[in-house]
Amino acid sequence: MVVVFLMAASAVASAKAATPPPAQTSARKVIEAQLQSPPRQGDRPSLNPDEADAIYKRYIASIGQRPDRAPDSKTGGAP
Repeated sequence: MVVVFLMAASAVASAKAATPPPAQTSARKVIEAQLQSPPRQGDRPSLNPDEADAIYKRYIASIGQRPDRAPDSKTGGAP
Protein backbone atom coordinates (compact mmCIF):
# COMPACT_ATOMS: atom_id res chain seq x y z
CA MET A 1 0.00 0.00 0.00
CA VAL A 2 2.82 2.38 0.88
CA VAL A 3 4.54 1.61 -2.42
CA VAL A 4 1.41 2.55 -4.39
CA PHE A 5 1.12 5.79 -2.44
CA LEU A 6 4.78 6.66 -3.12
CA MET A 7 4.39 5.90 -6.82
CA ALA A 8 1.30 8.11 -7.05
CA ALA A 9 3.03 10.93 -5.16
CA SER A 10 6.06 10.84 -7.45
CA ALA A 11 3.83 10.94 -10.54
CA VAL A 12 2.02 14.02 -9.22
CA ALA A 13 5.30 15.74 -8.30
CA SER A 14 6.77 15.16 -11.76
CA ALA A 15 3.57 16.36 -13.46
CA LYS A 16 3.72 19.67 -11.57
CA ALA A 17 7.17 20.52 -12.96
CA ALA A 18 6.39 23.03 -15.70
CA THR A 19 8.72 23.69 -18.57
CA PRO A 20 10.19 27.19 -18.57
CA PRO A 21 8.94 29.63 -21.20
CA PRO A 22 11.16 30.09 -24.27
CA ALA A 23 13.84 32.75 -24.11
CA GLN A 24 12.82 36.18 -25.40
CA THR A 25 15.39 36.64 -28.15
CA SER A 26 15.58 39.31 -30.80
CA ALA A 27 14.63 36.76 -33.46
CA ARG A 28 11.49 35.87 -31.51
CA LYS A 29 10.60 39.56 -31.20
CA VAL A 30 10.99 40.02 -34.96
CA ILE A 31 8.77 37.03 -35.75
CA GLU A 32 6.09 38.20 -33.32
CA ALA A 33 6.16 41.69 -34.86
CA GLN A 34 5.81 40.20 -38.34
CA LEU A 35 2.86 38.07 -37.27
CA GLN A 36 1.10 41.10 -35.77
CA SER A 37 1.63 43.34 -38.82
CA PRO A 38 -0.99 43.41 -41.58
CA PRO A 39 -0.23 41.44 -44.75
CA ARG A 40 1.20 43.30 -47.72
CA GLN A 41 -1.24 44.20 -50.48
CA GLY A 42 -0.81 43.99 -54.22
CA ASP A 43 0.01 41.47 -56.90
CA ARG A 44 3.71 41.22 -56.04
CA PRO A 45 4.38 42.16 -52.44
CA SER A 46 7.91 43.51 -52.23
CA LEU A 47 10.08 45.66 -50.02
CA ASN A 48 10.25 49.37 -50.50
CA PRO A 49 13.78 50.75 -51.06
CA ASP A 50 14.18 51.88 -47.44
CA GLU A 51 13.27 48.42 -46.10
CA ALA A 52 15.59 46.70 -48.57
CA ASP A 53 18.47 49.04 -47.68
CA ALA A 54 17.97 48.49 -43.94
CA ILE A 55 17.96 44.70 -44.39
CA TYR A 56 21.05 44.84 -46.59
CA LYS A 57 22.96 46.98 -44.06
CA ARG A 58 22.03 44.69 -41.15
CA TYR A 59 23.05 41.64 -43.16
CA ILE A 60 26.43 43.11 -44.10
CA ALA A 61 27.04 44.26 -40.50
CA SER A 62 26.18 40.79 -39.16
CA ILE A 63 28.74 38.93 -41.26
CA GLY A 64 31.35 37.40 -38.97
CA GLN A 65 29.36 37.98 -35.78
CA ARG A 66 28.14 35.14 -33.64
CA PRO A 67 24.42 35.15 -32.79
CA ASP A 68 23.33 35.66 -29.18
CA ARG A 69 22.77 32.37 -27.43
CA ALA A 70 19.69 31.63 -25.41
CA PRO A 71 20.26 30.81 -21.73
CA ASP A 72 21.06 27.17 -21.12
CA SER A 73 18.06 25.51 -19.50
CA LYS A 74 20.26 23.36 -17.27
CA THR A 75 22.46 26.10 -15.82
CA GLY A 76 20.23 29.10 -16.33
CA GLY A 77 22.87 31.13 -18.16
CA ALA A 78 24.82 31.29 -21.37
CA PRO A 79 28.08 29.32 -21.46
